[in-house]
Amino acid sequence: MAPNFIGSMFVWGLYMFGYNLARNSLTSAVELPDPPSKSHSASINFVSAAAAGIISATLTNPIWLIKTRLQLQVTGSAAASAGAAASYTGMLHCARCIVAEEGAAGLL
Repeated sequence: MAPNFIGSMFVWGLYMFGYNLARNSLTSAVELPDPPSKSHSASINFVSAAAAGIISATLTNPIWLIKTRLQLQVTGSAAASAGAAASYTGMLHCARCIVAEEGAAGLL
């Protein structure tokens, strides 16, 4: 559950931060009529949301990779019958193993 909580916290925090940053930057960079038309406002919201989504997905990808690796490891009686041991003991151990075996680029 830890990767889900941590991942969700970071992804939404980054999304909201990125959205506000992009929206404020676009609003100040583009000269809008007073009052702004709905099409201008919708365009700025769309571009801001897309930028925020790209930022949050890119920066939180290592968390989702670790979560997936933890979920896919075989544990318990299934591991014993298959002769396999659990690969990872937690999030940090998983991250260290990925970096050690695949390099830092393995987290991307």
